[in-house]
Amino acid sequence: MKKNVLLLVFVLISSLSFGQIFITELADPIDKTTARYVELFNAGESAVDLTGYGLQRYTNGGTAPQADIWALTGTIAAKGFYIVARETAGFNSSYGFDPDLAIGDAGPADSNGDDQIQLVFVNTGVDTTVIDIFGVPGEDGTGTCHGFEDGRAERIASATTPNAGTWNEANWNVTGLTESLTCTNHITGSVSSTDGIFDPGKWIGYVPLNTIVSFELVSSEVSEDGISIDVCVIIENPDASNATTVEIELDAASTATNGTDFLSIVFPQTLSFPAGSSEKKCLTINISDDSETEVLDELVILNLQNPAGGLSAALGTPMVHTVSIKDNDIVCPAVGDIIITEVMQNPAAVSDANGEYFEIYNTTGSDIDIMGIEFADDLSVDEKFIISNSLILPANGYLLFAIDGDVATNGGIVPDYVYPSDIAFSLANATDGIQIRCSGTVIDKVIWDDGVTFPDPNGASMSLKPDFMNFADNDNGVNWEAATSPYGNGDLGTPGFSNVPVCDLVLGASNAVCDVVTAGVDTYTATLAFTMGATSSYVITSTAGTVGGDDPSATATGTIVITGIDEGANITVTIENSAVSGTCNFITNIESPICFTPVCAAAGYYI
Repeated sequence: MKKNVLLLVFVLISSLSFGQIFITELADPIDKTTARYVELFNAGESAVDLTGYGLQRYTNGGTAPQADIWALTGTIAAKGFYIVARETAGFNSSYGFDPDLAIGDAGPADSNGDDQIQLVFVNTGVDTTVIDIFGVPGEDGTGTCHGFEDGRAERIASATTPNAGTWNEANWNVTGLTESLTCTNHITGSVSSTDGIFDPGKWIGYVPLNTIVSFELVSSEVSEDGISIDVCVIIENPDASNATTVEIELDAASTATNGTDFLSIVFPQTLSFPAGSSEKKCLTINISDDSETEVLDELVILNLQNPAGGLSAALGTPMVHTVSIKDNDIVCPAVGDIIITEVMQNPAAVSDANGEYFEIYNTTGSDIDIMGIEFADDLSVDEKFIISNSLILPANGYLLFAIDGDVATNGGIVPDYVYPSDIAFSLANATDGIQIRCSGTVIDKVIWDDGVTFPDPNGASMSLKPDFMNFADNDNGVNWEAATSPYGNGDLGTPGFSNVPVCDLVLGASNAVCDVVTAGVDTYTATLAFTMGATSSYVITSTAGTVGGDDPSATATGTIVITGIDEGANITVTIENSAVSGTCNFITNIESPICFTPVCAAAGYYI
């Protein structure tokens, strides 16, 4: 009997603990996969040791969760939050503080918005209790009420208890790219990590008991020729009787110099909130303009510290704000002066991690120094690099950018620039894109689409056709083709050179022979030998006669034969590559033979 009582007590305690913790937010920012996270909230009055708790993911429409359970560590405070992120660096750069736990990609904190996430408690071995779940297992989230692709899901304020594994769509506000018309609170759209909508460490269902102060935004930017910028602090739950204060301190990691890049400020600066006031307070930073070219943004990193007064005032998130001062001395090329003309996103001779490259082209008749130009992924804010030193893009010329600078391992190319090793800049085989930017202006961009309109080769680059070398036409996938010219280790492309491939066909000797010899007008047959055929499609024309014989489009070595040509008619034979106009353009002139039988005169006579 005593054992049964102890078991009952354990079950009751476990149930009470489980009833305190649930999922309040899931994030899949459209611009930054490394800023994905899952937010948990403890609604109880006591802190909870998270030993035994874990997260699991149902991937897409899977009917069983992943075998791995990502264990939670530490404790979650009473009325507190616990953030599980994909990675620390990406999360911190977006939201201004570190998550409680980072568990990497392919797990519950790395959902692309069509998965289901559950909070579980591991009883023994593989025996688990589902405490709370988002989504419907066995149902791919795309186009459903739990689809938050490139968006966000937040629990509504009134749903204050976990669901024990049964999800109710009416208890969530969901934003996702794919429309779903049967939902209570589903918005079709996307959310960026820079929109200010994601709010890890806050929930609409929780009003803090104490006063909370935090920066209004994680980051902001201003041009060097801007006059000033305000960095604001907001307050939650102010005390009606006591004022609240907080200090702003300049972080030592700032790259902008106080008194040089902005007018001198004595730090720390104290902001004061009157009793009962919810009005935000701001620090004004006056920017100094100079004539020095600064490729990288100058950063003013500010920290909140020493909250006081109010209702036991405390710091909320974000606690760090970064102001980026953008240089105004860089001379930017005009839109379309630089374009993307070739992309190798899927090499075959070497791995993607060694063989990816892209090529840019100068559409103008003047050299362009691309120092200060930024190359970025079309969506991810982390995938970008800036050219920090002088690099000349020749007039009507090319530059080659590659992931690997070693010709022995990169497939046999010699790049002009190698991506920085600390930047995870990659070219996806499916859908991806590249932007060329200067001081915030997009000079050119190309976004390929997994073969829908753009080519999708393996072992060949995507090459912009020569007739469409401008920033408008390179947006259209039909104006691109798979490269056909081999380079280096055997992949196909023209890295760093014109996209017009080299003509492989080689012509040999020509001949002309009379078909018959009569006193009248006869016919003759012309022949033209060739080698190195069967590498492209060719069109053969002649000014007279009928073209036949071997076809260089299909035959490597052979002879072109033109028959039925009238005696006395010289002919011109033209051979062109029909795939790319003007790549091969041979013109061969063949003279007619004289078709007659000489007549000999008798001895002593003259003819």
